[in-house]
Amino acid sequence: MLGAEIPVRKLLGIALCVAVLLGAVVAVAFALLAHWRLAPGGEGGAGALVDTIPQPRLQTAPQFEQRLGASLPPGLKLVDDAGRRVDWTALAASGRPIVLLPAYYRCNTLCGTVAHGALEALADTGLPPTAWHLLLFSIDPQDKPADARVLRAVYADYAAWARPAVFAAKPPDLRLLTGDAADTAALARSIGFDWRLPPDASGQAVPQYAHPTGMVVLTPQGRIAKYMLGVRFDPAVLRGALVDAADGHVGTLADRLLLACAHLDPLAGAHNVQVAWLLRALGLAVLGALAFWILRHRAAPARGPR
Repeated sequence: MLGAEIPVRKLLGIALCVAVLLGAVVAVAFALLAHWRLAPGGEGGAGALVDTIPQPRLQTAPQFEQRLGASLPPGLKLVDDAGRRVDWTALAASGRPIVLLPAYYRCNTLCGTVAHGALEALADTGLPPTAWHLLLFSIDPQDKPADARVLRAVYADYAAWARPAVFAAKPPDLRLLTGDAADTAALARSIGFDWRLPPDASGQAVPQYAHPTGMVVLTPQGRIAKYMLGVRFDPAVLRGALVDAADGHVGTLADRLLLACAHLDPLAGAHNVQVAWLLRALGLAVLGALAFWILRHRAAPARGPR
């Protein structure tokens, strides 16, 4: 009986090892294929793979380069919608976290949708409007305080209409900033925000920039604490980010591990953990080893008293 059990356990161990190795190979192949498919230039087979993606998904904008822990550059000379110079020292002294939203004020596509999503999510966090600052800044140097002033009134009216229980009595602390090209570009670069003017838009009276969508949560001192991408935002996640940022916490350990182990997927606008498949394979290996250990010890003959 015992002699017959040993080959079975060995066979099971070999099968588990083969399964683990195959899983690891598949995981690595998947990661390489994903990276190959998204590689710029579309050389060789990558070009053919990219051609298989539906056309709308090829119209991709630049994406955020997440820089958790980085600080805003000093000496930024931006003005708000009232034409007043932004006092970054006063913002830091308030102790309130900052939600920073890059946009441009003559945008007729997604910028307004992102601003609406930010206002709705902030209202739905359950935190009062006095617990945060919401700053929009324009990447277009042609935008002036007059443009910001008009748009601010539009956003304030939207906030009071969309969330009257929160904003009807107390308007949001919303400021729309403008500045010259050097300052707005420096601010955008500091948060990893990039944009481009499509070639077919160069002759337009109102340029339509291709750019990421999302917002950045900053500590009161202007350090990047959290990125939230897209046009709609989870209020629970945003509340946690605001509370953490108010305490000076920059991201979480999970955020940092994610950024260390991930590549930005420009099709999704977020960080895809391409090593997730490898981690799954390692998890299966651990479970397989545990199962093998249990089977081996259950099949071992019981030892009687000496």
